[in-house]
Order: sequence, then C-alpha cells, then structure tokens
Amino acid sequence: MTWIIENEAFASGDILFLALKELNKDVILWDDKFWNTEEYKSFPKDCIFRGSLENVAKLYKKQLFHSGLYNDQIFSYSFFSKFFKDYMFNKDVVFTSISEVLTNPSIIKQLNSEKVFVRPDSSLKEFSGRIIPFKNLTPAHFDYDFYHNNMSLPIVLSSVKSIEKEYRFVCVNKKIVTGCEYLADGRKGGRAILSEENNPAYLFAQKMVDDNLFFYYIYVIDICLSNGSFYLLEINPFGGADLYNCDAKKIIESIEEGGRKHKEYDALTEALNVEDVWHEDSRWKNQILSRCHGSCITYIMFEDGLYKVEIYLDDDMASWKSFTSLEDAKEFAEKEMLRLDAW
Repeated sequence: MTWIIENEAFASGDILFLALKELNKDVILWDDKFWNTEEYKSFPKDCIFRGSLENVAKLYKKQLFHSGLYNDQIFSYSFFSKFFKDYMFNKDVVFTSISEVLTNPSIIKQLNSEKVFVRPDSSLKEFSGRIIPFKNLTPAHFDYDFYHNNMSLPIVLSSVKSIEKEYRFVCVNKKIVTGCEYLADGRKGGRAILSEENNPAYLFAQKMVDDNLFFYYIYVIDICLSNGSFYLLEINPFGGADLYNCDAKKIIESIEEGGRKHKEYDALTEALNVEDVWHEDSRWKNQILSRCHGSCITYIMFEDGLYKVEIYLDDDMASWKSFTSLEDAKEFAEKEMLRLDAW
C-alpha cells in the first residue's frame, strides 16, 4: 500500500508521516500542484490519502484510489446519528439551514435555550462547530463568504451542554484500534489510550460500534464524558481527521492488514459469484462461513456460543440476527439473501 500525505493539512503535521518513514512504507507527499499536472493519475491504485477534507472529497469523486474512505452522505450528522441515536450526546437536535435560521429565528426557540450549538450537517466542515446567540444572527456567524458561500447549507442545532473530557478513537473494520484524549479548543492531543488498558472510554467506544449496524471500513469516532457518562459527539472520515496522540503504528498496521484481507475478500467474492455456495472462511475473527448470492454478501460468525449472521447489500449491512444452531443461521441467511436480492 502507498500512503499519500498532505502534511501541512494538519496543525502539527500528520502523525502518520514519521511513523510511515520509520516503518519504511511507501509515502508520497501531496502537493496541490498535482491538480494541474495531473500527477495523481499515475499513483498506484493501492493508495490511501490523508489531507484536507476538500482534497479528500475531490479525490473520492475521481475514484482513482482510496481517498481516506470518504463519503459525505454516510458521514453527515443526519445519517450516522440515526444509527447511534441511543449514544448521541445531542439528542435535542433541529435540522435546518443557514437561510432558514436567519429568516425565521424562532426555529431556535424549539431548543428552549438562550444560546445554541451549531455545526454543519456535512462532514466537509464548512465551518467549525460553535455556540451562537439567540438574537442578531448574521451570515458571518456561520462563516458565510469566508469558508463557503452557501446560504442553503444544511446545519444542525442543539442546546449547549457541559463537557468534561473529549476523546478521539480510530475504528478499523469494527475494531477500535487506538485513541487519545484531546482538547477541541486549540486542537491539542492528550494522553494516548491503548486497547489493553480497558479504559472506560475505549470500552464505551467499542461497545457502541458492536451494538449497531453502522459499518464503514475506517472512520474516526469522537466521544465525550459529561456528568459522569460517555456519549458520541460525531464520527468523521479518516482521511481528513487529525489523529493527535493516537498510536500511529497501530493505525498503519491495522489498515494495511485490512487491505490484505480485502484483496482476499475480492478474490473470494469473484469465486463465490460463480459458485454461489457456502465457503469456509476464517479471514476475520470468529468468522466461519461466507457466501455471495447475486448482490448479497453474507458472513456467519461464531461468537459467545451463537451463530451471528451479517448480510450486506451494496456494501451496507442490510440484515443481521443470531442463532443457537448453524442450520437455523444458514436457513435465515438464505431466505434473506433471496428477499434482498429481489429488491
């Protein structure tokens, strides 16, 4: 795998850059002149990019290689909050737009608060999350004509709440691989958190990932501690997120191992598309069987005495269930595959 790093996109440089050099990995330093020279078109296909969200999004649209695995719809607040609704810090939210708030300030009254927190719904972060006043709002409160010029920009409003600590974690293939405390004000990293520590924040993040159907190969999770409880603040695309004091080498190793498994997965999928049979599969932890039927990919895992079925349709998890019997699990999977494939 080749890593493409836009180092200056991060306040103190990307922590992965030095780690990649120490590990003798293939690294290309990104330069915006590549847009004019189109040099990026000659990069190896097996690449992953880290840099500004603007460049992450542009490269994602060109689909030449992994651009930090960005997808604006999936990483929009209105989308991912549906999956993590029981864990969200802000449950009292209002989805609106800049123009609607400016023309109808009474929208804010729904939150019963003198001041409110606002952020873009988009993961592109057209402006940073902030507290805005109830009265005398102007476009400047939303960085209009500074970082963007979209008065129709979708935004999210919520009441202001107190936060004791904030944490950032990296999730690779539904596994929290590393994390750290951080200060959002000033963008400074704090103490690194290792998985083997059984840190309460780490355990919360992993449980949250385990407990729902949201799946994306690599993403960044921000959680907070408030009044003694942990909550999810947001998730973000890996390519544009500052990793602060996370374990850089563990991130690189996890992603590259996942890349190798995805190559095996692609080869297996091609074979399964021809055969459409259950295939013994131990590439992933506790995984015992997999099968591809039409547009459906199905995995069966054996965990804690149960056979867990996961069925994906166009890369999104469409159905899942656990059984005490392998035959019951396979019967459920086969019926679901036929139903989903008929969509």
